[in-house]
Amino acid sequence: MVHEGDGNCVFHDNYTKEWSETLNNQYLINLLQGHIVEVTFTKVDGTERVMKCTLRENVIPTPENGGMQQSGFKAKRQANPNVAAVWDVEASGWRSFRLDSVKDVVVLLEEEVAV
Repeated sequence: MVHEGDGNCVFHDNYTKEWSETLNNQYLINLLQGHIVEVTFTKVDGTERVMKCTLRENVIPTPENGGMQQSGFKAKRQANPNVAAVWDVEASGWRSFRLDSVKDVVVLLEEEVAV
């Protein structure tokens, strides 16, 4: 179920069981590639985590844009279609979460995030 309000797009908890389907996973990846997204998910230890993250190239630091990206993060691990590797904009580092553990997704407005 998608709710729109305040310019944000929100997916609610009852969406979790369907989240692992390929179409929904790809939709989340597309959101991450174009936006900074607040993702709420359940960690492996059972605790809940809220993370502001993205896959936007202009946000992830690289030597070309004056940053020092942790190159090789994705290359060190074998690709897992059930896990999203994302840039945590608050921790300034790569993090990952299981796609089937996602509870909420909020697309943030630019003014809501200091990048």
